[in-house]
Amino acid sequence: MTSRYERQAERVLQLAGELADDAEVWCADSERIPVRFDDNRLQMLEASSATGIALRVMNDGRMGFSASTRDSSEAELVDMALATAEFGSEVDYEFPASTTYPTVDTYDPAVADLRADAMTQTGSAILERILEHESDVDVHISLNRSVGRARLMNTRGLDVAGESTAASIMCSATWIEGDSLLRTGDIVGSQFLYEDPGQLAERIIEQLDLGRRPARISEGRYPVIFAPWALGDILRPLFACVDGDAVAKGFSPWRDSLGESVADRRLTIYDDGLMHGGTGTAPWDDEGVPSQCTPLIRKGQLENFLVDLKNGSRLDLAPTGNGQRGGLSSPPGVGTSNIRLEPGERTHQQMIASIDEGVFVHQLMGAWGANPYGGQVSGNIALGYKIEGGELVGRVKNTMLYLNAFEAWRDQLREISSDARQMLSYRLPYVTMDGVSISTRGTE
Repeated sequence: MTSRYERQAERVLQLAGELADDAEVWCADSERIPVRFDDNRLQMLEASSATGIALRVMNDGRMGFSASTRDSSEAELVDMALATAEFGSEVDYEFPASTTYPTVDTYDPAVADLRADAMTQTGSAILERILEHESDVDVHISLNRSVGRARLMNTRGLDVAGESTAASIMCSATWIEGDSLLRTGDIVGSQFLYEDPGQLAERIIEQLDLGRRPARISEGRYPVIFAPWALGDILRPLFACVDGDAVAKGFSPWRDSLGESVADRRLTIYDDGLMHGGTGTAPWDDEGVPSQCTPLIRKGQLENFLVDLKNGSRLDLAPTGNGQRGGLSSPPGVGTSNIRLEPGERTHQQMIASIDEGVFVHQLMGAWGANPYGGQVSGNIALGYKIEGGELVGRVKNTMLYLNAFEAWRDQLREISSDARQMLSYRLPYVTMDGVSISTRGTE
């Protein structure tokens, strides 16, 4: 059944089409249930909803934009968009016409039917399991369930609508003894209902047990295994360089490197808008371009940039289905959908067993600098363990690492694991880099 906001969106498009050269209307409606436990107690349980309309117009070769989450009239939205078009950016492309879209599953009835009491029971079970094992910790759990519907229409005949769901649990536990602080964390989440949330508690317990055992490591260069949580920090410079906006503006050092080798042959990275369960999965992007699986780097070779309509026009490239909206209040821009890497041959446990002395990094802190195009990654190891004789023997403290992401992916890659973790819009493996610089401060 068409909602009141969708009917208003239809009227907005009709009016905008009469007054502007071209127009696009985005209408979104979402419902969210958050359940939160702080300091071992249930703190918040309150549903919320958001609905609104966003309008883009092309007029006299310029783009205008307006949006509203309140009861604005059709004329107000159109007038605001036309007013901003007078000073808007120049455009030399068109909104897409209706086309064929891939079939993807983005809606899980089990998530849609999930209620706050069931979420509270799940959170309570995770909390009780952790406190049963270790009572002297502060546990924080955030459970979220969302259901949304979006509709996109334009004056070129495009009219698409779809529903999506998402469910996630983020958990952290903090243990303090004297001047020693240990903070652990993990997450599960996708468009579908989590199958075994109890495994989240077991991973937190494993981190607590191992993290309370101190281990020392000397300064030097070591093989380092980056867990999925930490891997994002050494991937971000790569994503920054394939961003079509950065390429068009000349910021990316890879702007002239399409078809060239930029990494080890074992590295293949996809931006996959069709990935099963990924929270960035959809049949189309937020501009109506069909979603696709785009190889960014294949066997070490740079194959594609991520481009929306605007930057595809700037670079004379076909849009890749990466026009993303940060929300109703802003127009779409370039963004990733879901990220996944081609897996390797051995599990991360086998990778650990193959290292005589090294470091396993679960989480970094402050590891991404202000200039991603330089590739520098340095920061504190917020949670990491020493590898000794093929085993994790204890937590390393007051330890930092440094590497250059471009050099590491090209020259220091030892291995990519066969197993991976899915975390919302990422499916990431474990990665071993050789010769990573480790420095320490003080002693245990």
